[in-house]
Amino acid sequence: MIKKETGRIIVHFLYTSKSTGKTYNSIILGLERVNGKYSLPGGQFDSRQDSDTLDAALRELEEELGLFAPKSSAKKVYTFNGNVCNQDIYVVNATGKLNIAKGELKGIGFFNAGKHNQIPSRKLERHVQALTKEYFGSKQERKTSSGIIIPGYYFTGNRDPKIKDWITQRDSF
Repeated sequence: MIKKETGRIIVHFLYTSKSTGKTYNSIILGLERVNGKYSLPGGQFDSRQDSDTLDAALRELEEELGLFAPKSSAKKVYTFNGNVCNQDIYVVNATGKLNIAKGELKGIGFFNAGKHNQIPSRKLERHVQALTKEYFGSKQERKTSSGIIIPGYYFTGNRDPKIKDWITQRDSF
């Protein structure tokens, strides 16, 4: 069986918790509509549109989250070899105003946003679980600023039935 080639993106966001007042160097995850798990933005390499898995990842970052990152800012940090696909994972400097694709995602989550915000392992895709040791630990890059704007309704008080805000998600853990 030939494995599918995919690209995934790590997007840092400085998440400030309202309950603790602390700021965390977190990673934005998408809450998948299909399986209800949290995943890094990204998708399958398509030779008609992409020259490599990084192009696929950047294309999906724009489609899924409405964010942009220059190819020159990307650094490959890991390759996850799964049963069905190989996933090249890159860290980028993304910018823009977050606007999730409601057809693909039902919300966003934050990895490494403090103990009170921990997403249970069973709700993380396998590539995110694998990165816990490989990237999210001591090797993780530290950001001091973020060029990303996330509208408040993604955190709390969302009225769109297709989107679950972060506080509602977190309370269901």
